[in-house]
This record gives sequence, C-alpha cells and structure tokens, in this order.
Amino acid sequence: MRKLILMSILLLSISKSFAQNQILTVEEDQDYLFIGVENRIQFSDPNVKQADIVASCNAVAGATITANDNNFDVRVTSLTEGSELCSISFKNKKTGVLLKKMDFQVRRIPSPVVCLSNKRSDGMISSGEMKIQQGLFVIMGDLFIKDCCSVQNFTLTFTGPGQNPVTFENNGAKFEDGALRLIQLARPGAIYQFSNVRGRCPGDSVSRQMNGMSFTVR
Repeated sequence: MRKLILMSILLLSISKSFAQNQILTVEEDQDYLFIGVENRIQFSDPNVKQADIVASCNAVAGATITANDNNFDVRVTSLTEGSELCSISFKNKKTGVLLKKMDFQVRRIPSPVVCLSNKRSDGMISSGEMKIQQGLFVIMGDLFIKDCCSVQNFTLTFTGPGQNPVTFENNGAKFEDGALRLIQLARPGAIYQFSNVRGRCPGDSVSRQMNGMSFTVR
C-alpha cells in the first residue's frame, strides 16, 4: 500500500498581543514561512505512530520546531539569504526513515492595512461615526488574521472648517486624551488626517512605515 502523507490546513485562533506568540497555518502547496511567528504545519503518516514522528530543520534559517500533537510549530528567527532555504525533515525516530522533506523560503509578514474600527481607511465619514472611534486598528486581509501587527505611533491632524490645522502626536494605537479631544470636534466639513503611521509586526527589529489615512466629515 502506497504511503499517504497527509497535509491539511488547520484554522487556528490568533493571539491578540504582539508580545505573545502568533500562529499562522501553512497550506499544503505553500513554499514559504513567515519570520517571527509560529508557522503551524499539520503532518501525519498513516503507517507511523504520531509519537514516532520527529521533525528537524537545517540551521541556515535559524529555525526551531516544537511538536504539538500532530502539529509542528516552526519558528524562523532570521531571513535566509540567496538560494538558501529552510529545510524541514520528518522522520520515523525508530527506524530513521525519512518520511518527508520540505523546503521553504522565509518571508517577512506582508505590510498590513491600518484602519479605523469600521475597517475604513479613507473617504467620507459621519460626525457620529467619527466620535465613537477609539484608535487605529491593523488588519491582514489576505492572511485572515487579526491583531498580528500593532501600531506604535502616528500623527493626527485635525482641520476644522475655516480653521488652521491642529496636530497631535499619538503614542500607541489607542487614541490618547489629546487625540480624543480632536475626535470629539468632528462636524461637517472637518478633515482628519493620520500620517507618519509606524507599527511593528512579528519579526520586525524596528518599526515599519504603514499607510496613512484621510477622512472628511459629511
């Protein structure tokens, strides 16, 4: 009977804190891993007890593997260079037989999208809707995960109708008191601009530039 190597996608919950471990699933045809997070691979062989399957990786990418039931969490701590790959081998620990070898490139988590809590990043907004906003949020649309990256700081500029712009430097994603006071001034014709938005994703050694936003109150 031909061996069947089973790879499947397992949708997992994502930690809400940047400081905690983030877990992403690895699809069957995926040939890359994300740096700085737990990349979860589900691997099994019907002819080998799960407890007898061990996984190892080359040291090129600075990767570690942790077994969790029939899941293997792979964390890569540095980017590979040139043609070097992160190679993961699954073996039968009793016989030493190689069951599967998988080669992956290592990538940074792609740039996320910064938005308000209504998941909008620009356009017209009502005064009532603006006044209930509490801060900036980060979404990772194509990865179907939430709270993987976080906003570190940004500049909020409020321009009321016929008034000069007022600027506030906000630390963190949540609106500080100065930003909240400007948010409560929302009225038709007012313009809110969010610029110099910087944030961090798992694996980032320094903050990265994120998208800015502009809203006009209708």
